[in-house]
Amino acid sequence: MASPVQTPVVRADSEGFIEFLRTNRKGWTSLVALALGWWAFWTWTLRYHQLDDAFITLRYAQHLVQSGELAFNPHLPSRGNSSLLYTYVVALVYSLYPSPLDTKFLSVMFDAILSAAIFFRFFRAKSDAAAALWLALLVVILSPMGFRWLTDGMETSFHCLLAYAIACSASATTTYERPWPRFALLTILGLAAVLLRVEASLLVASASIGLLVRSISSEKRGARAPIINKVLSASHLSVGAMVGLAIVILKYGAILPDTAAAKSVKSSAFTLGHLIYFAHAVGGSFTLGIGLIVLAAGSAALAYVAQNSTGEKLAILAGNLPFPTLWLVAWSRGQEAQIRYFLASLIFAIVWNLTSLDKATSLDRVSPRQADRVQRWVAPAIAGFLMLAILAYVPETARVYHIGETRAHSFLAMRSEHLEALASSTGVAAEIGMIGFFSQAQICDIGGLVGGRDWAAMRFVDRIKACAERSPAFVFANAPQIDDLRKYLDIDAMKPCFNYPLPNVSTEDVHTLYVDRKFFGILCK
Repeated sequence: MASPVQTPVVRADSEGFIEFLRTNRKGWTSLVALALGWWAFWTWTLRYHQLDDAFITLRYAQHLVQSGELAFNPHLPSRGNSSLLYTYVVALVYSLYPSPLDTKFLSVMFDAILSAAIFFRFFRAKSDAAAALWLALLVVILSPMGFRWLTDGMETSFHCLLAYAIACSASATTTYERPWPRFALLTILGLAAVLLRVEASLLVASASIGLLVRSISSEKRGARAPIINKVLSASHLSVGAMVGLAIVILKYGAILPDTAAAKSVKSSAFTLGHLIYFAHAVGGSFTLGIGLIVLAAGSAALAYVAQNSTGEKLAILAGNLPFPTLWLVAWSRGQEAQIRYFLASLIFAIVWNLTSLDKATSLDRVSPRQADRVQRWVAPAIAGFLMLAILAYVPETARVYHIGETRAHSFLAMRSEHLEALASSTGVAAEIGMIGFFSQAQICDIGGLVGGRDWAAMRFVDRIKACAERSPAFVFANAPQIDDLRKYLDIDAMKPCFNYPLPNVSTEDVHTLYVDRKFFGILCK
């Protein structure tokens, strides 16, 4: 079945390869088959791979189902889960089918929907230029690092999917038309986005500003509408977001979760070291991080050039504000900067730019002079990007395969080693997710994630001292953490039972489980 594609205003390649993939039966069926096979391979290969943080969410969900309380350790309510909505979604799935892979299932499902949605936009794009960029986005999302971060059990793929939906819904909104069913649906979308991740409010604000600018700029002379109409035409997402923020504040007394306080280092704010750390986080994600940043910048430039309207140009600028804003906020707080925190803002910007480009080309707003100017650089730029991305797949595949296989081994080992024997005891850990879920023990968290707001605000060394005073029966830590703990705990009185490698891009990060003597015969054999 050929996809209906209009005659392009701007061509992305002189030989029509993109057009062939979209309109020729052999072309698009081969592309779909290749993408499905690749997706199936990585989904199966990484089937046991999850971030440790995913098990934090899973334990919150478990306690929510069992006792109705939102807590990691029983009877200690806290906001150590980064996503309120995702925790409730996981709890729903866990109530139906309790499994340590529930979070994995959800992240894979949302990643599949996101990939399918991008594929759909590739086929429906109004120009070869836009189609080529949709394809480039799909190549980045389906990169090995894309699977590593978007199917890791966290809410990241869900967040990215909502970012895609916000950008597309804003693009599809008709000025001054506010049918209430649609208004209600988009209000719910804004609400869901903020309840999923508080920083999604930046996406909503950006989309609302862009809508308002478009509403004003598209107004015809002699037909000026009241300002209230203009505001209302751009308010649906914002209404939902404000309700979401109110719910978060009423429930927790603060907008940011405890994890944000625990992962911020004020001494790193506005320092060169934090910039280097951020650059390392982006570079360490290979095609995913670097590719999304390049695509966001490139698609913004192309969409900006393709527009004749000043209002549309301002709207494009508004749609690209969330990523730099989020990064500046992280820099100002010395915040830990994993690439997953920025993925939704980058995908939002790219989708926003490409829907704007589709509007420009489908409405024939691109003049021949603009088309010629764009043609000179867009074709080689996109072709070069795709070639570099595919080449990066080679080293990226080797590293992600190693990370997935090694973490899968640690997951399967921890699941089978009867750590529930530790359930009635207290342990110390920084990577608290897996050990907390599989042992079901009380965890004294030296990382400051799940002990409450005051605990998160404490210095690292003070948390170690406080944990040592609780006479823990076991310790789960890597070598640097053990060195810190030795100053306050008699680690030598414990016995190392198991090693669990939890590798990242640049380190193997082996964690060792040390247990008290009373567990020697039970666990250590």
